[in-house]
Amino acid sequence: MIPIFNPFFGENQIKKVEYLELIYDLIFVCIIGSNNALLSITEGFISGKLVIQYLLGTLIILEIWYHTTMFINRYGTNGFAEHVLIFVNMYLLYFMSENTQAAWEVHYLQFNLAWGLLLAGLALQYRLKLRAPERTEEEKVHIRLESTALLIQAIALFLSIPLFFATGFSFNTYTLLFAAVAEFYIAHRTRDIMIDFSHLSERAMLLVVFTFGEMLVGLANYFDDALTLTALFYSGMTFLTAVALFLIYGFAYDHMIDRNMTTNGTGYLILHLVLVLSLNNITVGMEYMAYPAINPFLKSLFLAMSLVLFFATLFFIGFFTRRKQMAGLHHLKRFGLYTALYLLLMFALYRNPYLPFVVSALYAYTIFFTVWQNAGELSDAISGEDKTENTEETELFG
Repeated sequence: MIPIFNPFFGENQIKKVEYLELIYDLIFVCIIGSNNALLSITEGFISGKLVIQYLLGTLIILEIWYHTTMFINRYGTNGFAEHVLIFVNMYLLYFMSENTQAAWEVHYLQFNLAWGLLLAGLALQYRLKLRAPERTEEEKVHIRLESTALLIQAIALFLSIPLFFATGFSFNTYTLLFAAVAEFYIAHRTRDIMIDFSHLSERAMLLVVFTFGEMLVGLANYFDDALTLTALFYSGMTFLTAVALFLIYGFAYDHMIDRNMTTNGTGYLILHLVLVLSLNNITVGMEYMAYPAINPFLKSLFLAMSLVLFFATLFFIGFFTRRKQMAGLHHLKRFGLYTALYLLLMFALYRNPYLPFVVSALYAYTIFFTVWQNAGELSDAISGEDKTENTEETELFG
């Protein structure tokens, strides 16, 4: 049957990632780039204030992406109202991107107004889905809970604006804690509502790919001055490391993720939000490695911990692979051994301007070949089972 699309009622019989969703995800690359730019260097490394601002900004960006993605996956019909929502959100995200500045106090009104409007729009979209006659009682409970939580957070953000200008006190970021607690409660309360994991995994993959794009854009920073052997070394090592990370994730997604599994998707998306955060940190960390004025121990530590966070998150994503490949005790021991050796070398060599980058690249490729080997073992096991089943069927039916 040919899928039918009605732009006013959104009758679309096949759930797939739409082109508009791809464009929407690209906007997040823009705002992520603006947020990464906050990490400027002062007195040998990043100031603590800017680190906190950067982390909170990242969480805000990913919260918006998370809610939009989950809404489209569970209740999206590619309808007219949803298209309007995405376009409005795109404009508001551009607005937030422009107002993501180190002097956040100056841009408090604009940033929080846009953030609150984004959440309020999502709350309204959830409420509109209550009118669909095919909704089950559990789906109605889920819709009411999600819309209420989003609306409460939006109202809190709107109220924080006059309070900030009256008293100088800002509680907007505290709403992230409320959002996290509310989402875990909703996920537990409505854990039987499943998602289309194939669609969800593809959306998560695309966000990761776009984040890799932002990482590769960072290569240009090595060529700000004259073309030198040092610039070629750092750009080459950055590219090789980025390729290894991309291959690891891409290989796991193409050959290991069980896209037919039944899940509510909360854990998978949260892990991908951490994965994107780690990739942003790796991008910044690799840029810092080329600058001798930055504290060598701190920049090596920052890059090392960012890479370890990426691979640790990928390990837990292994619970969403066939037979929980990559997440077994055997693989945990190997990952722990490689990581301990990597950290030891990074701490021993941090004074050298080049070797920490070489060690980081080797660590990434070691993990890649381990993942590749795991996928081969899984493929052989499945092929062996298929042969056994075929033999049994042949014996049974003669």
